Amino acid sequence: MRIQVSFLLFELAVMPAVLSFLTACTFAASVWAQMPAVTLPKEVAQPDQLPPLASYSAVYELSLSRAAQLEGVRAATGKMLYTIVDRCDGYTVESDLEANLSFSNGVSNQVLKRFAGWESKDGRRATFRMQIYENGALEDAYRGNVELKADGSGRAVYIGDETTVYDLPSGTILSTTQLRDLVRAAQDTDSIVNQTIMDGAFEDGPYRVSGYIAHPKNMTEVNAEAPAEARSPADAALLAGSHWPVALAYFSLDPVAELPEYEANLQLLPNGVIRSMTQDYSTYTLSLDLTKISAREGGCP
Repeated sequence: MRIQVSFLLFELAVMPAVLSFLTACTFAASVWAQMPAVTLPKEVAQPDQLPPLASYSAVYELSLSRAAQLEGVRAATGKMLYTIVDRCDGYTVESDLEANLSFSNGVSNQVLKRFAGWESKDGRRATFRMQIYENGALEDAYRGNVELKADGSGRAVYIGDETTVYDLPSGTILSTTQLRDLVRAAQDTDSIVNQTIMDGAFEDGPYRVSGYIAHPKNMTEVNAEAPAEARSPADAALLAGSHWPVALAYFSLDPVAELPEYEANLQLLPNGVIRSMTQDYSTYTLSLDLTKISAREGGCP
């Protein structure tokens, strides 16, 4: 997800807009109201010290939860199919995002984004490919790879109509490492995380991510009136237990960038499943709500 987020995390980056100072302050205030005692962020743990991620396929319903009164997106519908599988030496991630967007000027646009990637469990290597369709026509396509050193520095190569190389600073982590480290931080009651994320689902390279993790909530208290469909005990087990409300702000790596380009709020389970997520682009906010989930076989033989 764009938390593959960075993860769902991250895949919904449709027309990002720089947030206003007022929006950023409101966002921070709403999160801090839920926060446990603030602790300083720790270094990202070594990958072999991070919790594993569940293997599953899921369907998320896309909707518009907020729009500016005068401009921009006026309606949004669609869905995202998301699959993550533990392949022993790494994780494979696939997602198909279908979004139907209507704008205040009367224009409508159908967007299909197809992403597939693999990331090693040691957090050092990744490969990815993306196809983006608009109104049925292929508008963009790229593939690429990431190589990181032990300190997180390295480079990412995007190959499309042109080849683009991003030099990655030390401390950079991959998206599945980000998700695992968020779970680790939540379990360790760390309330603040700061990470540099390299995710091939981001069309414009790496981002700096600051996050806040609130007190855990019992899943039975959330969306009880519309639970996700789980067809077997193994499927239902994916949604068991408490979740953490997590708020993430995505910044450009430009050192002068003081405000995030967009924000994400999600419900994160201990196995890495994201129960729901919103993405705020200042003039509009999109919601992704889990409607179906099924367990997949994964792990080492």
